[in-house]
Amino acid sequence: MSAHTSFRALLSVMALLLTLFLAACATDRTDYTMSASSAATVPNLKGVRIWADDPRIVNAKLWSPSSFQNQSSPLTMLSLSGGGAEGAFGAGFLTGWSKAGTRPQFTVVSGTSTGALLAPFAFLGRGYDPILARLFTEEKTSDLVRVAGLSAIFGSSVLSAQPLEKMVARYVTPTLLQQIAAEHKKGRRLYVITTNIDTQRTAIWDMGAIASAQNESALNLFRQVLVASASVPGVLPPQYIEVTHQGQTFKEMHVDGGVTANIMLLPEAIVQAGQLRNFSSTPTLYLLVNGKIGHEYKLVKPHTVSILERSFGSSIKANSRQSIIAAQQFAKRHGWKMRMAALRMDYDLPVNEVRLDETELTQLFNEGVRAGASNDRWQNGL
Repeated sequence: MSAHTSFRALLSVMALLLTLFLAACATDRTDYTMSASSAATVPNLKGVRIWADDPRIVNAKLWSPSSFQNQSSPLTMLSLSGGGAEGAFGAGFLTGWSKAGTRPQFTVVSGTSTGALLAPFAFLGRGYDPILARLFTEEKTSDLVRVAGLSAIFGSSVLSAQPLEKMVARYVTPTLLQQIAAEHKKGRRLYVITTNIDTQRTAIWDMGAIASAQNESALNLFRQVLVASASVPGVLPPQYIEVTHQGQTFKEMHVDGGVTANIMLLPEAIVQAGQLRNFSSTPTLYLLVNGKIGHEYKLVKPHTVSILERSFGSSIKANSRQSIIAAQQFAKRHGWKMRMAALRMDYDLPVNEVRLDETELTQLFNEGVRAGASNDRWQNGL
């Protein structure tokens, strides 16, 4: 789920109001420092993440051509944005692109929020298009909405995480991880974005490295990262990811990647450095926005919740647009190609996006198929 749907924003406001007016029962947590988090590793799974603002990323193997040394085709990066139920559009777009016969095998796939749920299947290729269709048309968003009982008042969220966790567990199997690990070994990369809300930093998880461990801990972490990336703060509970540093074990609080990076085309440190190592051929950045990216008019009611909801959604959209502009500028400086697709502005979305029924989800999916199969599927940017 993503921060720029209206229902998501409304629930975030509800959670905020509950926090302000009701006495919450706090859960004790082990304290840690910013420096400890920066250097911490997941037990038995070292090297599976990096921070987007870490300057060391510029020289790390994570983004250098040596990481893709087994790739004979040009470098292609696909970024899947957040968007909640509008992920049905992204699933349809990928399916339509496959039908057009021009969809490449991506060298790098990254996903945030609902884009994170799409990412593993987009990474594995067109053979998984039927899974994408099932995931975003048969798994109704209303099935994922379950009020968390008393914890909605005294806990960390309005909704329970169990429906989402069960859905992720159904689709993310040991076999899926084996297939991702095999592609990782070839030099391809799959990244998922979460937000460590304790440190306010964007975490980039190397899902192929996690999958390559091929043990129960890796399977659990893989699933947990996907759920964390889609966990809207205050709406769904955060995921507590256990890490260690110098003998100390503590749990970081991770939430929706869209809080800090609703779109991750390139890590922050890469963009700031303004350079990447030379590639043998021109790389292409593909951005698939799960929703509308343009400005939309809406007469806002003069009520506190309506104003906060609209402001929250506007902030997320503005940050997304800034990320796109930064990526456009980077691509222009270095001669990279960039292509972007988003839901057309005149598409009529239901007011209650979180409770789209199967018919509405299928219509949104079909709109994605139409857009993905068309010859004018791309725009060069904003």
